Amino acid sequence: MYFIYNFLMITGWIFQLPVMLYKMIFKKDAYIKIKSYMEIVSYEIKNKLKDKEVIWIHMASVGETVAAKPIIKEIKNKYPNAGVVISCNTSGGMAMAKSNIKNVEGYIYFPFDMVYFVRKILDALNPKAVIIIETELWPNLLKSTAQKNIPVYIMNGRISEKSMGRYMMIKGFISRYFYNIRAFCMISKEDADRIIKLGANPEKVKITGNTKYEKTGKPISQEFINEWNGILKIKNTTKLIVAGSTHSKEEKILCKMFKNISSKGKDVKMVVATRNISRSNEVEKIFKNSGIEVKLRTQIKKEDDAQVIILDTIGELGQLYSIADIVFIGGSLVPAGGHNLLEAAAYGKPIAVGPYMFNFKEIHELFSKEKACKTVKDENQLIETFNEFFENEEKFKKMGNIAMKIINENRGAAKRDVDIFGKTFTQNC
Repeated sequence: MYFIYNFLMITGWIFQLPVMLYKMIFKKDAYIKIKSYMEIVSYEIKNKLKDKEVIWIHMASVGETVAAKPIIKEIKNKYPNAGVVISCNTSGGMAMAKSNIKNVEGYIYFPFDMVYFVRKILDALNPKAVIIIETELWPNLLKSTAQKNIPVYIMNGRISEKSMGRYMMIKGFISRYFYNIRAFCMISKEDADRIIKLGANPEKVKITGNTKYEKTGKPISQEFINEWNGILKIKNTTKLIVAGSTHSKEEKILCKMFKNISSKGKDVKMVVATRNISRSNEVEKIFKNSGIEVKLRTQIKKEDDAQVIILDTIGELGQLYSIADIVFIGGSLVPAGGHNLLEAAAYGKPIAVGPYMFNFKEIHELFSKEKACKTVKDENQLIETFNEFFENEEKFKKMGNIAMKIINENRGAAKRDVDIFGKTFTQNC
C-alpha cells in the first residue's frame, strides 16, 4: 500500500509539471508557491529562524487558518523565542494567513507529500516539533518526522464522516506512525472516537474544544460607547444595524433594506464597513444617490445627524459589533465566501448572513444548526429578516444568546491545546 501511495504521488507530480510551468509564466505569485512545493525555503525565512527553535505549524486552507490563529498566539506567549513557520495547501489559506497571522517567522506552501520534498523541508527548517491543525494525516510527513524523531501534535483535531471513510482505506499503513504523534487534541468526543478507531493510543487523545470559536469580545470602554452614541445620535428608541465587511453590490441591497425599514417609521441607524476601505467614497455615493443622509466616519461633524455612517477607519468594526442591535456579515450575498461571524457572536448579537459562506463553512453550518444565525438567500429575504427583527426582537435576542453560548463553550481551547503540547515538548525558549 505504501508503494502504491508513493507511486500515485510521483505520478501526480509528473502530471502537475506542465500545469506549474504554465502558472509560472501566466499566474501572479505562482513562482513562490512552486518554490515552496519543491521545498526551496527562502534565505529570508532561514535568516529569521537563525538561533531559534523552530515549530512548524501546518493548516490546510482558510478554515484551518482561523483555528490556528489563537493556537499560534498562545504558543508565542508561552514560547516567545520560538521560531514559528506556517504552511498552507491553498492560495486562499495563504492569503488569510498572511493577513490575519502576523507574529510568525515564515509562510510556506505545503509540498506534495513525497519523501524527497518532505525530508528536504525538514532538513531546511530542522523543526523541534510539527503541529498539524485539524487532521491532515500525510503518510510521508508522518513517516519522515518519525524517522527523524521530530514530535508531531494534532491540534483542533476533527475528522468528518467523509474523511473517516478515506482514512479507513489506508489505516494499515498510516496508523503505524501514530506512535510519534505525542498528543491528539480533538474538538469533540465524536472526533476523539474516530481517531482512536483509526489507531491512536486512547491515552494520547484529549478533547479540548474548538479554537475557531475562541474569539472573545474585547471589553468596550464607556468612552467608546459615549463617543458612538454621540456620533449616531442614539436615542432610547434607536436600533443600530452594523453591516461588516461588505462587498460590491451588497451595499445597494443594504440601501434598499434600510429605506424599506425607514419608510415604516422605524427609528434606525446603520454603520457600514466595506471590506475594502478604498471603496468608502464609492459606497457613500450609493447611499447618497438613494436619498439617504450618509457621512464618512472621518468626515462627520458634531452637529451632523446622519442615518448611515460609512466606516472608513481601521480597527473600530469589532468594537462596533458590541453596540449593534443586529449585524449583517458581508461577502455572503455575493459569491465572495463570507467573513468571520465570530466577533459579532462573541457579543451575543443576532447575525444575518447570505448563502455564500463557503470560506467559513463549518462555522456557518454549526451556527445555522444551533439557530444562532439567520441565513437569507437574497435581498428580499434580507429585507424580510430585518423587518421581522423590528417586529420580534425577543426572538432575535435568543439567537444572539445562543451565539454567545457557542463562543463560551469553546473558550480556552487554544490554551488547553498548548498546555498539553507543553507537557511533552521541552525546549529553551
